Amino acid sequence: MSEATFMGVPREKIPWFPTIDYDRCCFCMECDRFCPHQVFERQEGSERKLIVAHRNNCVVFCRACAKACGPDAITFPEKPAIVAMIKMIRQQADEQLSPASPVPPVFAVPQDYLEVAHDKFLFKIPLVGFLFNENDVWTEVDAAGVRARIGISDFAQQQLTDISFVGLPSVGVEVDQFADAGYVESAKATLEVVSPVAGRVVAVNAALADAPETVNQDPYGAGWIAELQLRDFSVDRELLIDGAAYAEIVGKKADEYS
Repeated sequence: MSEATFMGVPREKIPWFPTIDYDRCCFCMECDRFCPHQVFERQEGSERKLIVAHRNNCVVFCRACAKACGPDAITFPEKPAIVAMIKMIRQQADEQLSPASPVPPVFAVPQDYLEVAHDKFLFKIPLVGFLFNENDVWTEVDAAGVRARIGISDFAQQQLTDISFVGLPSVGVEVDQFADAGYVESAKATLEVVSPVAGRVVAVNAALADAPETVNQDPYGAGWIAELQLRDFSVDRELLIDGAAYAEIVGKKADEYS
């Protein structure tokens, strides 16, 4: 008997089986004797002494019974058409198995911080999962390694003091590494958000429009600014620094500003 599936497609969905031309058939039964899969069935006493009774038993793309038929009374479908049908069925099955929407990126919540103390100020820097440029902008790459969030550091938000507005980049725009990706305003100053990574902006933190102070309250979490689909993070990574190296820069900047 034929297999239950062929190329991953249920056998019953593939219309490959012999058709008997009774105008030519002489009922010699050579096809039935030749085929070991019980595709045919004899009907003694009937006008049609042979029928295709178990079509799904036929091995897909086998034509051996037709070759055994002297009067050429057995035909099969055109093979290219069946191949195209199988491909279409497989494609439809793959689409049904695919998720309806992309899996959302997963970003970790910082747990451990370095702390840089200067006078009455205490600047927090995540120990794990965050990288920085020297423009006080951080990036966190998601668990899949294809997206990254960016935002400003705790040091930057404290330098700005009370943030009153966040200018978000446009979704869909391509951003190069170290290019502007928005800005953050306070009564004291405006800080350009210099992107640590290159890629396409795929999401922005729209909640900041109504609550820009979130950047002050939670700069490494709810105060993120944008998400980018990464272009080539292996290249970007070479020009970024980890939390420990950024802590040294923060210490130097704090001394300069005092």
